[in-house]
Amino acid sequence: MKSVLFVLRDVNLGLPALLGEVYAQLVAYVLAGATQMINEQLEAHVNAWLGRADYVRRKRVSGSGLLRCRKCGSRWRAQFSRNGYRERGLDLVIGRLRIALPRVRCVCGGSVDLNLPDLRPRQRLGGDWAALIEHWSSLGYSLRQIKAELDNGLQSSLGLRSISERLHALARRLPQWRIATVPPVVMVDAIWVRLMQPSDERRSDRQGRRRVVKRRVKVPVLVALGVWPEQGRSQVLDWEVGTEQGEDRASWLRLLNRLEERGLRPENGLKLWVHDGGAGLIAALNELFPDVPHQRCVFHKLRNLLRAIVPPEELPKEARRNYCRRLIRQAAQIWQAPTREEALRRYARFRRRWQDEQPEVIATLDRDFEATLTFYQVWNQNRLWPMHYLRSISHLERLNRRVRFRTHKAGVYHSLTGLQAMLVQVFASL
Repeated sequence: MKSVLFVLRDVNLGLPALLGEVYAQLVAYVLAGATQMINEQLEAHVNAWLGRADYVRRKRVSGSGLLRCRKCGSRWRAQFSRNGYRERGLDLVIGRLRIALPRVRCVCGGSVDLNLPDLRPRQRLGGDWAALIEHWSSLGYSLRQIKAELDNGLQSSLGLRSISERLHALARRLPQWRIATVPPVVMVDAIWVRLMQPSDERRSDRQGRRRVVKRRVKVPVLVALGVWPEQGRSQVLDWEVGTEQGEDRASWLRLLNRLEERGLRPENGLKLWVHDGGAGLIAALNELFPDVPHQRCVFHKLRNLLRAIVPPEELPKEARRNYCRRLIRQAAQIWQAPTREEALRRYARFRRRWQDEQPEVIATLDRDFEATLTFYQVWNQNRLWPMHYLRSISHLERLNRRVRFRTHKAGVYHSLTGLQAMLVQVFASL
């Protein structure tokens, strides 16, 4: 590598300029090869559909095929003949393909539809540009920002309607399937994101048009994750974008009703709900699934205990950190007990040890403590299931981190459609 750089220096060639030239040659080679391959495949398809090669008389073929005349509706191949080519442009990120699209006509004078599945009528952009549109949307770009990026790359103009249709098509890919195998454990939680929503206020833009003023709000994304503990796998079942009111009962009911309609019921195998203890969620679960046990997430309980610790002020910083760590480790041993009875004994010992020194911690621990031991009831009936699938929503929290990573990079989403498009990308990648 050093010798190559010295040669470049001696011949007075700048490395960036040379790389640019090599890149341009490589792009030209790729585009030429792709164009030739596509044209050859189009010719092969037309030959197969017509049932004959070039310069073969129509009288030697019979029967009907996939081609159809747009004018008379005929499918008889003996009535079709080639009619030259029409140039078709397809924009890719690296450049434009110039495709020679074969033309076929009928004896009635009508044009024959080729029904090309990978090249839709009036399609301008390739799949790589479509992927970039989805990526920009997941980063929270507005329609006008995406249009500016596309216009700069294409050196032409693309309408906002075309971009919007692409995003709406992506957002419509919501999970509307019927649950084939009901998961025995379902974890539910919410992720808060920032979203721009229209308000009642209007103002005039530079052209004098009256525009709706948008305001930034925080809304929860309610997620349901199905878990099969014996198989060690999980799947996002559905989600719901809530309102500014928070994780209210109505939003949870919309999500849970859809799951129930798709077959998520106790008689089909549902055995346990795992959640963080939100009031709206508990009310919705008690209304729709009164016979399914609830497990209060142990991870959230430990996090609340950590926030309630008041370490001695005379301790130095590192000693205070060790003090909190030691207390939380002792608390975590309660839910690591092999049986519910042993967990209750550890709970009693922990209370006696810290009652006088950390009363706020004990008060936090006592709150809904029985709900954190529900997993023993389910585990006693299914001893092959690992306990960590039953006592916390840690697996759902890992998924939430991926969503938070996207939302932090985006900052704020300019539309509900853009937010849903991002969620489809994240959940479909699992």
